[in-house]
Amino acid sequence: MGIFGFFQKKNDLPLKPAFVEKRLLARWKIAAPAKIKWQSFKDYVTCEVRDLNVKGFSLVVTERIPEVVNARAELYFNEKYFLILKFCYLT
Repeated sequence: MGIFGFFQKKNDLPLKPAFVEKRLLARWKIAAPAKIKWQSFKDYVTCEVRDLNVKGFSLVVTERIPEVVNARAELYFNEKYFLILKFCYLT
């Protein structure tokens, strides 16, 4: 190799993806704005549905979620699409 072999350009390593999906169920990133209204609230709270799959979704809410064992909520996307949700917290 010699002393000048050290300064030779090395072969670039292949680029790896930043994130490798390891979940069994595929998730679709939708980043859709939505509104949610908890059973005890009067008004809707703005939120975002980041991704979803056949069993659930990732929801980002700016306000605190009520701490009750069984809660109901209405998730509103637009006039055409909305969901009635029931949450059961495990303690």
